[in-house]
Amino acid sequence: MRSIWNKLYDFYDLVNETADLDMIRARIKAQNPSANLRSYYETCRNFSWSKLEEHFESIRSGQTNIVSESVDKWIKDEDSANKPGLILAGAGEDDTFSYLNLKECSCQMANLLVSKGLTQGDRLFISVPVCLELYVMMLACARVGVIFSFIDQGLGIDALECVFKDARPKALLTDHDRASFFSQLDYDGMEMVFIPGNRSPHVFRNEIMLGVELCRHEPEFENRLFDAETPLFMVYVSGSTSAPKGVVHSHKMMLGAYATAKYVLDLNYDSILWSDADPSTMVGVIYSCFAPWLCGSSALCLSIPFSASACYLTIERRRVSVWLTNPRNLERLKKEGDDLAAGYDFSNLSHIVSAGKNLTPELFYWVRDKLKVGPHDCWSMTEAGMICIANYPCEQIKLGSMGKPFPGLQAAVIDETGEELPIITLGELAFRAEWPSMMVGIWGNKERTDSYYRNGWFLTGDLVLKDEDGYYYHHGRLDDLLRIGCKYVGPYLIENVIRKHSSVREVAVILKKNVSKESVFKAYVTVGNGQSDPGTLSTSIIDFVKNSMNEDIPLEEIEFVDDLPKSLSGNVLRRVLTAWDLGLPSGNYSVLSDCKREV
Repeated sequence: MRSIWNKLYDFYDLVNETADLDMIRARIKAQNPSANLRSYYETCRNFSWSKLEEHFESIRSGQTNIVSESVDKWIKDEDSANKPGLILAGAGEDDTFSYLNLKECSCQMANLLVSKGLTQGDRLFISVPVCLELYVMMLACARVGVIFSFIDQGLGIDALECVFKDARPKALLTDHDRASFFSQLDYDGMEMVFIPGNRSPHVFRNEIMLGVELCRHEPEFENRLFDAETPLFMVYVSGSTSAPKGVVHSHKMMLGAYATAKYVLDLNYDSILWSDADPSTMVGVIYSCFAPWLCGSSALCLSIPFSASACYLTIERRRVSVWLTNPRNLERLKKEGDDLAAGYDFSNLSHIVSAGKNLTPELFYWVRDKLKVGPHDCWSMTEAGMICIANYPCEQIKLGSMGKPFPGLQAAVIDETGEELPIITLGELAFRAEWPSMMVGIWGNKERTDSYYRNGWFLTGDLVLKDEDGYYYHHGRLDDLLRIGCKYVGPYLIENVIRKHSSVREVAVILKKNVSKESVFKAYVTVGNGQSDPGTLSTSIIDFVKNSMNEDIPLEEIEFVDDLPKSLSGNVLRRVLTAWDLGLPSGNYSVLSDCKREV
């Protein structure tokens, strides 16, 4: 059997035939030449992780704690101590908590954890809506050395049981409304459940009401100090062919969080950062709070459901200076129309960063026109622990690109031997291992951890190409290719073609087995209003693909849906699509998306 890399070489011509190469040549001038990162290439030449460590006193001493270098650092000065560290924006008045508030509340929580017998290395899961207790518990766990992990609400009950049995958490933070759900899990290791407020749900044998217990503990706690590689938190990532895996990150993650906060997010001491990332994601954990706190910035979180009006009001009323979002939310703004945005003041907004799938040119121009700031694409990976590739405020933007590698990271497009491929050649995105923020490993699974590394490279599994200016372009996943004649094609290219069909609004393509057990493509499609009947349109789309690409493309089925299921970062949930196709349970993704299948 020919290797996947032979497939890539065969695939190269097809990429060139179907890609919008004009996209590679399209440039948007730098939007802020006076940003923290003034010169990308000069910074790359002079950057070193060891030099960055000098910024963190405790790391230099060999024993550290991320809370000491973030929240507690700003308590030493009265002005910074009373500065807003966390703003919880709701429908009415905001709840604002100073750095001193965060320090005292998290010390009380840390003392509570210790009093209940929790210690370094124990695991605690978190599943609550955006609230003070969420952030206070996170800080408290870090102070004590308890490894925290957020629950992905999109996981079904079976996947959640796998996660619980893998991590073996001793404790859970959840609210009154969610407690009953977690009580259904087949898991006997839960020693205690923390509940915000004073009202007990009466479903667990050891429920601890935080509204009663916290006030009994002192607002002072001496942080436990650890080696920088000591685990801090886990993020569970669903695999398409395997059980969810726990990606472990350490206190040393603060180096990448701080550096990217300065150079990618362009944060300063006076910045107000609004990140709408879900806390169960790596981006949510790092960039919603730790990154701004490392810079002394104010972290703003929205405690009500996202909507266009809530977004605009948040940016205007809270004087947001930097917004970290995703294409899904930007698309929702565009869908609400032009008139709504015109009624708000965005003059304080200086920078927008979009993490997730690449922005379309149409969406970029719409956002820049309405919000007066063009969004900057970036790329991250849970296992990488930081934003690794980005479009920077001081650099030209190439529409459709992921951007350039972060200074201090050596990225490349490689073949299976670890050899770098020429420009405009499709291969796997890889980075020279290692850097401070990368994962410690996969919880309890050395084999899965080792699978990420080959010949000194950290493998991402993403198909990319690089242009002559060092910009990277995403082209799907490595394992999505299917041989068509003497070439290989994947869902990404088929999606690109289908999007050009005049009746198509959104599309996602999966690989499946047909009745003959052959691998074929199936497309899930959303269409605009007033389109032709499904049968006619399905035939039209299939013919369009075959005429545009290859008559032999095995696109056998089109299924029309109202919306595609998406994560909170805007990525299509292909596992849900596959579950739909197989008639299997898809998990509780309703909390992530309003999508439903057309009947």
